[in-house]
Amino acid sequence: MTGRNTYRVDYDVVVIGSGFGGSVAALRLTEKGYRVAVVEAPPLARALYRQAQVDQEIPVKLYAAVAQVLSYVYQLRHWSPGRGDAPRLQQPDLGADGAPDPDATEAGR
Repeated sequence: MTGRNTYRVDYDVVVIGSGFGGSVAALRLTEKGYRVAVVEAPPLARALYRQAQVDQEIPVKLYAAVAQVLSYVYQLRHWSPGRGDAPRLQQPDLGADGAPDPDATEAGR
């Protein structure tokens, strides 16, 4: 053993949600050779489905929630067994319209 972190997680694509659509998307991408991470964040998955378009920018009001997921994936990428607990995704607090819920954000501070 070299002492260097040999456990490395690299992803080409992050699929948010593993419902039927997320599972099919992840499977098809894997079949095409992509390395796929599937992250469970149901409220964000629903908000992205309702508000985002393929090949378009993510709506600004979802930036913070998507950033939480990307931060989680980044932490996973740099975590290795034996170096503490695995990272956990803090589920984004989204209101009924898919925007961050200001009441939940304030309560969490």
